[in-house]
Amino acid sequence: MRHADIEERTEIKERFDNSFTQKFGFPKKRAANRVTSILRESHVNFIREAPVMVMATSDATGKRDASPKGGLPGFVKVLDEETLLLPDVAGNKLFQSYQNIEENPNIGLIFLFLV
Repeated sequence: MRHADIEERTEIKERFDNSFTQKFGFPKKRAANRVTSILRESHVNFIREAPVMVMATSDATGKRDASPKGGLPGFVKVLDEETLLLPDVAGNKLFQSYQNIEENPNIGLIFLFLV
C-alpha cells in the first residue's frame, strides 16, 4: 500500500471515528471527501437556483420545528463560503424559527427543486 493511501485512511479514521464506524466500517474516500465545513462552488450554484428551502431548528429543550421558505431562485443569498443570508419573511407570524435560533443557533437547511 502506498504511503499516501495510508495517510488518507488514517485521516478518515481520525475524522470519522465513532461507535458506528467502529461497528460498521469507515466511509470510503469519495464519501468522506463530501463532508465539509464550507460551501463549495457546486453547493453555491445549487443554493442560488433553489426556489424552496426547509429550515430545521430546535429550542433549548430540543423541541423541533421545520419551516418551509420559498421565493424566486436566488432568494437565499450566498455571502461567502460560510455565510448565507436568509430573507426575513413573516409568513404565519409565529416566528418559531427565530425564537429557536435565539435559544439554539444550530440549524439544518435543505434546498429543494419542485417539479
